[in-house]
Amino acid sequence: MGTSARVWAAKDGSDWIGRIQHVELFGLGHGADPAGGGFGASRLSTARVDGHAGYFAPNTESVRNFARITLGDFGAVRCAVGSGGTAADVRGCVSDLL
Repeated sequence: MGTSARVWAAKDGSDWIGRIQHVELFGLGHGADPAGGGFGASRLSTARVDGHAGYFAPNTESVRNFARITLGDFGAVRCAVGSGGTAADVRGCVSDLL
């Protein structure tokens, strides 16, 4: 990524945005996928997310992760396992950033 900033990303397999190509045309559109492996972001768990609007739904792992990040509790953040982002019960996934 070329930065020392902490970057977090979440993308669930049920999110329609995953079916859109990451392209730009005339300076508009989607660039690189921040949840993609080559981007360098810490990929958050999205357990119990349903669709594009589901990341902030109550009782989802993603909304819990957003709260943990906001509170600075980085050691409690759970990261995605695999490409779907839903098998997510891994703690300490950002221990290298602490």
